[in-house]
Amino acid sequence: MVKVRDAYSLGIGLKAARLKAGLTQAGLAERSGVSRRTIINVENGHPAGEIGRIITIARALGLAMVLEEASDTEDVEIDLKWGDL
Repeated sequence: MVKVRDAYSLGIGLKAARLKAGLTQAGLAERSGVSRRTIINVENGHPAGEIGRIITIARALGLAMVLEEASDTEDVEIDLKWGDL
């Protein structure tokens, strides 16, 4: 499980899931239907990623994105979890 607090940690989590799945960036791009450039940008934490594309990438990796209330009230945490979608 990866706690996502910003674009950078989201990119790290998605990259880890991609590597765990044994996919290259090109393979994930083909599976998800987004460009390899988008995969690169998301994995590098570029905050300009379109949320719909990020969700598409997560779904292609078999990830569910779950919003949970954080322990402190200033942050919302997003957990990326393996599971059936």
